[in-house]
Amino acid sequence: MNAAPDPDRDPRRFARARRRALWAWLALLVLLLASAGSAQLHWGGANLVVSLLIAAVKIAIVGWVFMALGEAHRLPRLAAAIGVAVLTVMVGLGAVDALARRDEATRWQSPQALPARLTQTHASS
Repeated sequence: MNAAPDPDRDPRRFARARRRALWAWLALLVLLLASAGSAQLHWGGANLVVSLLIAAVKIAIVGWVFMALGEAHRLPRLAAAIGVAVLTVMVGLGAVDALARRDEATRWQSPQALPARLTQTHASS
């Protein structure tokens, strides 16, 4: 009996997956250098945008290549999409909170000392 060849043991598929992982790893290293380089530049608010874009590309590479979401069924893709949606909502709510706060100066109040209480009153038996 001649069994069907196992697609996971195909040497060409393995070589293709190895090349793909190598390119993904190199891309992640380049993005690491870009992230570290952008942290050294003083672009003001653009630093946050650039850092978040680099992080999003890193997430996409890891999800697509190493988690194999491109070849996965519906449920793992749905779980990943829900995770991204929850993260997006949390970042959005944090941004709304930070933007809604006002930095108002308060009046200076001089510190006031309270009288010292060195003795305690106990009920005598």
